[in-house]
Amino acid sequence: MTGFTSLGVAPPGFGNLPLLKSSAVWNFSDNISMVRGRHTTKFGFDYQMILTKTSATLAGRGSFGFNGMFSQNPQARPGTGSSVADPLLGLPSTLQTGTRAMAREHHKNLFWYFQDDWQVNSRLTLNLGVRYELTQPLIELDNRMVNFILEPDDPSFGELILAGDGRKPRSLLHTDTNNITPRFGLAFRVVEGLVIRGGYGIFYG
Repeated sequence: MTGFTSLGVAPPGFGNLPLLKSSAVWNFSDNISMVRGRHTTKFGFDYQMILTKTSATLAGRGSFGFNGMFSQNPQARPGTGSSVADPLLGLPSTLQTGTRAMAREHHKNLFWYFQDDWQVNSRLTLNLGVRYELTQPLIELDNRMVNFILEPDDPSFGELILAGDGRKPRSLLHTDTNNITPRFGLAFRVVEGLVIRGGYGIFYG
């Protein structure tokens, strides 16, 4: 009510956002190291299945605003009207409410790597390796997702596409399957007390 303290205000730091969320992560991984002669070999993998359930809403309790506009004197509006009288009339000037959003999201990740530390001789050591990362976009198990297509060269440009539509993957995103990340490093002892080190790698975030 304009000019008065609001009723039902949430405590500071909490806001009007009811949220229920649970996450489950199934993780399978293994790593192996092996030393043979001048080679120290390492390889391993990490496989993840992630399931997240969410129930949330913005402005879940709703809010009404009263500014006195409905109790004004129609013959002399300025300076008349009461923000306390309007609620008695049941006539708010503003109304806000939120829609509950529910989602059951699921996605999978697969990572593996191979590395060989090779001591070529007493002066040179090479680190050779490769890593692969497959991060799949999440899907909503009940297809409760939509995407607005903004790429001008897309046949569906300007349309809202629902998950499960058939024109797009169920995740509404294409899976990036080429995240191959090489690794290369070296350590070379030029003379006693002087070592040159270098490295190269590609990383995805």
